[in-house]
Amino acid sequence: MLETENLSKIYTERKEEIIALDSVSLEVKDGTTALLGPNGSGKSTLIKIILGLTPPTSGKYSLFRDSANTKSSITDRIGYMPETPSLISGVNAVKFIRHMGMLSGLSRTRAMQRAHEVLDYVGITEARYRTINSYSTGMKQRILFAQALVNDPEFIILDEPTTGLSPEGRESMLFLIKEISQKYGKSIMFSTHILPDVEKICKQLIILNYGKLVYQGDFSEAAKNFRGKYEVILNHYNEKVKQLFSERSIEIQRDIQHSTKLYLNTEQNLTLSDITDIFDNTDFKLLAFRKQQPNFEDIFINLLRQKN
Repeated sequence: MLETENLSKIYTERKEEIIALDSVSLEVKDGTTALLGPNGSGKSTLIKIILGLTPPTSGKYSLFRDSANTKSSITDRIGYMPETPSLISGVNAVKFIRHMGMLSGLSRTRAMQRAHEVLDYVGITEARYRTINSYSTGMKQRILFAQALVNDPEFIILDEPTTGLSPEGRESMLFLIKEISQKYGKSIMFSTHILPDVEKICKQLIILNYGKLVYQGDFSEAAKNFRGKYEVILNHYNEKVKQLFSERSIEIQRDIQHSTKLYLNTEQNLTLSDITDIFDNTDFKLLAFRKQQPNFEDIFINLLRQKN
């Protein structure tokens, strides 16, 4: 869907250069890809460049290998759901979606037909004839999603699509995103700061930080390479335990409710024999040892730390 090569963007503000993207080379494949990073990491700048809203300072990018990289060649193949609601409050949903369809190159008749189709899909029924300013936050998010789908695009960019939604609204939105990819074969780049959402719908990850590419690859590969948290249970505990681990550059944290349960924080890959060796020739006995199954937040933070 997308390839970038040494893509950079530098803004000048009060005679000071701000590097928003720093020689980023990445590839967005078919399927669903999460675009992640802290605030100021370069996610929004990358999206603006892809959409043709701002030019890169240097480097290059291409959308769709079979297409010339011109505005007219991509408008009917790309859909965009902005983070900030860009809605016309004085019109109803049907007119708004029809208007967005026509801006994407559809005829007036086809745009009207597609407006009703996508509103049906996102679950806006009779409310489609009410003015948009009367809608709840969840309904407005559905309208934004519908306008991203109206031109039946191949590649859909979703910028924070679940922000401000109730738990039920988030689940519903995530279901639609997952279905549009798996059932209808659309490729999606999904920018979000809500990490649990990523685990539910994305297999590919792209992580930016300070304008640089931190990680690109499969979620499963990132989880497999995770290093950090282990759980140890001993027969008893005293300050000697802390010293034994410290000598091997391993930080420990005690469980508040279980005085002899420890959590180990380390970049090392530890095995059972590594731990038993620590307690050789001591009166400590190892009762349990296991590597904790990381959640996505653990993996995300670990990847950021590795590159800082």
